[in-house]
Amino acid sequence: MSKSPLIMIVEDDSAIREMLSWFLLDEGYEVIAACDGDRALSLISERRPDLILLDFRLPGMDGSEFISRSRELQKYKSSPVLLMTASAAPGNVAQGLDICDWIAKPFDLDDMAAQIQIHLKTQRH
Repeated sequence: MSKSPLIMIVEDDSAIREMLSWFLLDEGYEVIAACDGDRALSLISERRPDLILLDFRLPGMDGSEFISRSRELQKYKSSPVLLMTASAAPGNVAQGLDICDWIAKPFDLDDMAAQIQIHLKTQRH
């Protein structure tokens, strides 16, 4: 029996974080969640997620700084990051970041699930 992929949610909005957690657990994933970048960095140092769902606007450190700092912790392996943003120009926000893709908020859960499946499959090949 193969292990379920571990997905980390980094989202300061508790309603979105909880909704995504329940949805992903129901989809068969293992989930860890953090409300800010500092907590997420401490979780990453304990367990490497297979995919990170990252809100761009976080208190304390934004998504760009989180990505940079998480890459420093994961010197040999990096988890793909799917950026979640409410920006009116999400492509501009994501430009130049070390991410696998982005998804605009508000997002459809079926679209989110499809994005996750694509990037988990890509990572395994």
